[in-house]
Amino acid sequence: MRWLQPGIEQKLFEGDQTGKCPKYSLLDLDQGNFRSAGEIWAASLAQSGPPPCCLKLWCYRYLCDGEIQIQHISKEDVSDAEYISLLSPKLSRPLRLQELIEDILSCGYNGPVNVEKREEILRAVVLHAILQLLPLLSQLREGLKLYGLVDLMDQYPNICQPLFVPGMEVKADADFVFAACQPEFSEKGSYKERLEVSVMNHLQGFLQELEACVLPEVGDTVDYLGHLSPSMFLQWLTGQGHIPVLPEEKRNFRVFVQFNHTCDIQYGSHRVCM
Repeated sequence: MRWLQPGIEQKLFEGDQTGKCPKYSLLDLDQGNFRSAGEIWAASLAQSGPPPCCLKLWCYRYLCDGEIQIQHISKEDVSDAEYISLLSPKLSRPLRLQELIEDILSCGYNGPVNVEKREEILRAVVLHAILQLLPLLSQLREGLKLYGLVDLMDQYPNICQPLFVPGMEVKADADFVFAACQPEFSEKGSYKERLEVSVMNHLQGFLQELEACVLPEVGDTVDYLGHLSPSMFLQWLTGQGHIPVLPEEKRNFRVFVQFNHTCDIQYGSHRVCM
């Protein structure tokens, strides 16, 4: 199950480490891929697997209750590169604005296209980029209904939020990966202990070298195929490249949340071990 999570995130979502939105894909919608993703996430959480922890906050809130608060949507909630380019400061330039008239009108804006109306144009682009994703999120929400997970999210939104929305520090660095190892060494002073310490020192140096590697094309904050970073090293080991949910957050989730396995008749009411 843990190996499916990164694949789902890469194929169906786009954004950065602060949060992602579904990629606009009618093919994936027609094939029911977002519903399948929701079912996989629900099954993973029910079996104490890794949480998705990749969504933007507005996406999570929509999954909880199926409603969107348009007044709270801003340009920071947009993940599609095409619409992000339309929201750039270049719209302040009259010539650039005229070049983008067709793209602006395709977003549902039907007012005059000029610099004075820039804020209204930007708002139309933001709403168009967000609202077109609702059918995809609705299908994802249908998949999350497995085991009654959506009902739990609606009932305990704050407790479930860390499972779906990354915090400020989400990408694992070299120090986090090394500290998470917690090795148990052999008898102090023995040959085995010296060998084991040497291995851990090499691992620490390896992780620090990965973190220090700066790519001139994309910078040092972006992971891509062909480049190894501490977070990708952790993802290779565990299936997740971000810092996992804190134990205290997981305990809170376990205390309040009970999954419905629809197997009460066979086994009686029971709680999933988280």
